[in-house]
Amino acid sequence: MSPLDPFSSRSTVNNTAVFDYLTRDSYGSQTTINKLYNVIATVQGDLGTYGIKSPWAEQGVAIAFGAEFREDQLEGFADQLWRDNMGGTDQSLSQHVWEGNVELQVPIAQHKPFADLLQFNGAYRLSKYSSNPNTFSTWKAEALWAPIPDITFRASINRAQRAPTVVEAYQGSNLSYDRITTAYNDICAPTRVGTTTDPNTGQQVPVYGAPQASQAVCAATGLAANLYGSPTLLCPTDVGCTVRRGGFTVDPETAYTKTFGLVLRPRFLPGLTLSVDRFMIDLNDLDRL
Repeated sequence: MSPLDPFSSRSTVNNTAVFDYLTRDSYGSQTTINKLYNVIATVQGDLGTYGIKSPWAEQGVAIAFGAEFREDQLEGFADQLWRDNMGGTDQSLSQHVWEGNVELQVPIAQHKPFADLLQFNGAYRLSKYSSNPNTFSTWKAEALWAPIPDITFRASINRAQRAPTVVEAYQGSNLSYDRITTAYNDICAPTRVGTTTDPNTGQQVPVYGAPQASQAVCAATGLAANLYGSPTLLCPTDVGCTVRRGGFTVDPETAYTKTFGLVLRPRFLPGLTLSVDRFMIDLNDLDRL
């Protein structure tokens, strides 16, 4: 007899038997464990103590170096009941990254008639992921100008990158093959629009029309112009098509961000700060993930 009483709300409150009936006893159980290991080391200093500073600034150049190691781990496993109902296999995935970075803060002028503050900030980071043979970098450059203490103008440009997660990296690199039916023909193959009678044999033969996708879209996938709409792209009607999935390196997404901002701190209203920023973001390589 089912422990679930759909006509009583109390039957589902803190009821282990109902929970087991709806989940574990019906489909089994699956567990996913994520782990992150992170080690960071930094060294920073004020180069002004060594006389490295602008002749118009009171503060010296500040610099910071950093090194970081991160490792992402994911373990997924399930009992036999889950596998019998849902399929799949247990997984143990991991990827790690080594990174190094440097940051600079360079006051150019302070408390001068033309600038209460004129400053440059910069940073650079180099990353190497175990899931990618290439090394990639991110950086930023920022300028601050306060003609008087009440007003600060700022502008910056930076290159940011989002590396694939451990799951995305595995999905891209894992090579597998599938078979699909003729219902999932290539979008660049001709579409079947009907049938006609072959005058030589008297048999019904298919009639094809234009592909689902445009020639420009198909060219963007790397398809040669002479293959657009070619019957050779059709799946055989008796066996379907074999499709390869994965087997490639997932590259990071890249974004270039430009910002322009204004900060107001009127001295006649102590404690009040107003800021306005304009962001312009160009995202590249989104389709690689």
